[in-house]
Amino acid sequence: MTGCRAFLIKWTYVLIARWLILLSGMRTSRKVVDFDYTPFLGPGYKETQIPPKHLSTIVSNHASWLDVPILISHFKAAFASKKNFRKIPIFGLIVQALGCIFISRGASQEKRDKIVQQIGERQQEIEHLGNFPPICVFPEGGTSNGQ
Repeated sequence: MTGCRAFLIKWTYVLIARWLILLSGMRTSRKVVDFDYTPFLGPGYKETQIPPKHLSTIVSNHASWLDVPILISHFKAAFASKKNFRKIPIFGLIVQALGCIFISRGASQEKRDKIVQQIGERQQEIEHLGNFPPICVFPEGGTSNGQ
């Protein structure tokens, strides 16, 4: 989905997400932290590392129903979501307008490799061109208590 229709649906959902956060009594903020990756990448990694132009991936635990509205309101993120979400009447339009990548659970190894490749290609496009919103991935696949 592209054009004016996708733009309107996306921004309407961003506003709804912000209202949900407000109505739930929460206040959120965004903080940028410069983490030292020297133990993982070696000394002097900042001189050799070329930072991407745009944020491409957010990896998060899915702890509550407010995770999605918070991530949408702060980052206007797309999601790696279940393929079944596309079939839900109004929700399907929203997830398509956000630019989500759809994953079928229980897929064969070939389909999973194709999805991983699709996410990698999307990350490259985001980092270099900024054509898409950042992708949010919940590795647990759904809400959990973090264990």
